[in-house]
Amino acid sequence: MVLRYGLLVAGITAAVGAAVLLLRDRLGAAAARGALAGALLAAVAAIAVMVLTAWSFGKSQKVFFSALAIGILGRLALFGGTILGIALRRPEGLDLNAVAVTLLGLYVVFQILEIRMAARRMAARRS
Repeated sequence: MVLRYGLLVAGITAAVGAAVLLLRDRLGAAAARGALAGALLAAVAAIAVMVLTAWSFGKSQKVFFSALAIGILGRLALFGGTILGIALRRPEGLDLNAVAVTLLGLYVVFQILEIRMAARRMAARRS
């Protein structure tokens, strides 16, 4: 399950990366780099959280929901810290808006996928 989820996340990230590269002339270099960085960070975090969630499947319900909550809140903290760090440092090579939009947009997409897969796993476990 983690492998299939990881491949799906990698595919979505590759599609976003390809779209950004195709539109880089319209976006600008800093925005394209920011969007690619945001997509990569969102993908790595999503796969890490799915590994944590998969580990918790065989455990008690309390452990499972704790892992789910840690994954959700941990990603939000990581993404918020990243956006705040970029906003405070103002690096010339990264566009803050592009990083934020990509991080948060892919967070929503990956969160939906993660909840769907977790729900399927829980349904299969009950039957």
